[in-house]
Amino acid sequence: MLLSEFCEGGTLEQARTLALQRRLPPPTEEVALDQMRQIASAMAHVNAVGYMHRDLKPANILVHASWLKVADFGLARTLPDMKRRLTAETGSYRFMAPEVMRHEAYDGSCDVYSYAMVAWQLLTSELPFSSLTPVEAAFAVADKLARPPVPPSCSAETAALLEACWHATPERRPSFEGIVHSIDAMGPSPRGHTAGEYLRTPPPTLSG
Repeated sequence: MLLSEFCEGGTLEQARTLALQRRLPPPTEEVALDQMRQIASAMAHVNAVGYMHRDLKPANILVHASWLKVADFGLARTLPDMKRRLTAETGSYRFMAPEVMRHEAYDGSCDVYSYAMVAWQLLTSELPFSSLTPVEAAFAVADKLARPPVPPSCSAETAALLEACWHATPERRPSFEGIVHSIDAMGPSPRGHTAGEYLRTPPPTLSG
């Protein structure tokens, strides 16, 4: 038996869907940055204990009050000390790093690319490459270097962080620890007051 705490808010993807149904605007950049910091901090810990996730996406991030918790480590593996030819096309196409899609050697920086797609969705409340199927989106990223447009409302610092995290060259992407430091340098977080408002949604209906 595997036991874990109950996160009453469901997944981050469910929270986004409910927010759209209620016609709520996207979170402010300040709130999105707080959420981004939480995810990056969790992933920095995952890396610190020697693992990579390989399927980081909103559906694998749980909501507990105003806290976000990275979950679903079914595709996780030990973090390699250098790029290796690991299992290709691992994860979810819409959030998959181009090198993983292209069957190239890769390392933990593939999670940083996936993080960039999650961050973009947090900032926009939109699905990355929503006009494409998941496979079409993955091919566009892998073959045409496609990226979602940087939200025009983003500050220059947030835009630069997004572009660094989804950089075509994996070695140019920052570490999760570096991402946390970058967000901290942008200013204080709204932790404790506005961050929870966007995520405070009714618990999902359980059946069965």
